[in-house]
Amino acid sequence: MNRPPTPLESPRFDWMQATVREDPQEIWEVLSGTLGAEVSDTARGLNGYEKSRVLTRNGESLARVLYGGQNGWPNVVASGAPTDDFVPVLRAAYPCHVVTRMDSAQDFDGEGGYDALQALMLALSDATGITRNVQESVRNGVRSRTTYLGAPSSRIRVRAYEKGRMEQQEGRSAPDHWVRLEAQIRPTGDARAASAGVGPVEAWGSARWLRRLASEAMGLEVPPITMQLRRDPDYERALRHLVKQYGATLTRAMEVEGSWDAVRLLLVAQGMGE
Repeated sequence: MNRPPTPLESPRFDWMQATVREDPQEIWEVLSGTLGAEVSDTARGLNGYEKSRVLTRNGESLARVLYGGQNGWPNVVASGAPTDDFVPVLRAAYPCHVVTRMDSAQDFDGEGGYDALQALMLALSDATGITRNVQESVRNGVRSRTTYLGAPSSRIRVRAYEKGRMEQQEGRSAPDHWVRLEAQIRPTGDARAASAGVGPVEAWGSARWLRRLASEAMGLEVPPITMQLRRDPDYERALRHLVKQYGATLTRAMEVEGSWDAVRLLLVAQGMGE
């Protein structure tokens, strides 16, 4: 069986979606300020959210902030090329965000690339029983093909598609043999928070069969992801809440009293430690 062509560069995130536990206005102000983007007027929401704001730069949509409704905390999402700029900004501004979806994409360019990837995926489906689906479409006289592993509702779904031909279907110039292999991952449970620090290569370690595909298609030996979060003691969580609510007051007390040791003595005098 022929191996796929040599991958172009390294895997990158092509979609990142996360829940951020902050006020939506604060989120779009922070993200737009860091990205140098403008914030659109309020628009209709998606996925159960009532409203949204779109961040744009030089006429290009960079990200969307979804908020309002019954879903609770706001959701932020970026896709396509802007994801490269969005992810590091999101992670720096909100390191404790919760990932709801991340897509890691690897591009190839070479004759026969799609057929080779499809053969690997179909063989993997035969060996593991993973659901597969093959589709094709024709638009503007251009035919493109897509192969899926995993059901649409699956936690992990992989697709290989003729990206160049899809671009041509939209009237854009692109190489015929540009092919993309993409893993769509929807973390669950503790993995949603743990994924906030996962890189686009690491993401391929999310399942045994996904690691196998990464090895066969890209030559990557990706270790399994350990998606278990450390459970902080109750007192640590309480302290974080205290600092968030009274941090400014404690800092002011330190400035007046001259040291944290003096603040400790003051707290003891007020009844703590008795």
